[in-house]
Amino acid sequence: MTEDICMNNKVTKDTMISEAIRYGMPVVFLLKNFGMECMHCNYRLEETLEQAAIKHNIDPNQLIGSINYILDDAKHKHSK
Repeated sequence: MTEDICMNNKVTKDTMISEAIRYGMPVVFLLKNFGMECMHCNYRLEETLEQAAIKHNIDPNQLIGSINYILDDAKHKHSK
């Protein structure tokens, strides 16, 4: 999935958790740092990033911004 990071991929509040974690371990580690164990949670198939953030008392905009920062950073590293 690392190749996908090289594209113009962005997540939104409507992105399913299962889609977000497909971007790879950097996103998984970020979710863990926010206290979200999404890889082991059955709700990853049913919840959006916004729903999960709210459930975990996390600002959805902060979470989504952080994921997009990682994706953008990875894109720039691959383009060098």
